[in-house]
Amino acid sequence: MVKEAYICEECSLIYADKGVAEKCEAWCRKTKSCNIQIIKKAIGKLIKC
Repeated sequence: MVKEAYICEECSLIYADKGVAEKCEAWCRKTKSCNIQIIKKAIGKLIKC
């Protein structure tokens, strides 16, 4: 069974919740930094080849 995952287009962190991924993306775009309260909810990181 495949579950949906959502990716922050700015930092490539993967989230199970779309809302959290959107918050991460907004934070990354605005501050160009990470927010520990958001990224601790990540389930992985997309590795780009």
